[in-house]
Amino acid sequence: MECEIVIREAKPEDTAARAQLIERGISSYDRDAFCFFILQELMLQVSVLAAAVLFIFGGLSPAACALVPLALVAIVALIVYATHRIMAKTAAARLRSELAGFVAELHGPPGAERHATAARVLHAREGRGGEVGAGFGRLVGTVSVSEHNGAHRCGWLHGLAVDARWRRRGVGGALLDAARGGAAGAGLRSLELATSALQARATALLHASGWQVRTAYHRRLAGEALTLPMLLMRLDLDSPRAHT
Repeated sequence: MECEIVIREAKPEDTAARAQLIERGISSYDRDAFCFFILQELMLQVSVLAAAVLFIFGGLSPAACALVPLALVAIVALIVYATHRIMAKTAAARLRSELAGFVAELHGPPGAERHATAARVLHAREGRGGEVGAGFGRLVGTVSVSEHNGAHRCGWLHGLAVDARWRRRGVGGALLDAARGGAAGAGLRSLELATSALQARATALLHASGWQVRTAYHRRLAGEALTLPMLLMRLDLDSPRAHT
């Protein structure tokens, strides 16, 4: 059974559902982020060094020292969880000041979502009368464009999230296209965004859509012990590729 996913401009009443999509999207990286940080070489060195110091100078038994890595594992898990929840709240709050926002809304006959095996992705402007957007409606994707602090006529793309069931079906690319058009319509000349080492699929999609890496850097979560490689990417809206 095929449904339709309509890309349209966001409405004020979409805010709560968009915030939930963003929170679920960020939370989906909890496990990957935990594994990434816990396996970092520096984190392993800190764990071993802390256990050795406590054994040699603190007089702790080997059994007690063995608990040090477990304590660090718990700390890393807590940091990842707290950081992602803070990021989700910050991203949701930023929706209120966006220049342009777009959502992907799933439509179809009652009960179709449970049995849907495919979805046709199209923009609201492609609809013909009541043929598009019939039946139930549920948001399965969102994206936002805001002003970029300190950059003239440059926007910041953020809050890109797609429901896990509908990923890798063209929804993310369609939302990027809508955001690009919305940014150009708002008079912006370029867009920038940040993507992390945990988002390999998203980074590949951005490269395929014409985005270029501007710089690489590390985001610190807890000093030098927990850092996440990041890419700052840019899209020139005046370039021919930006309109493909």
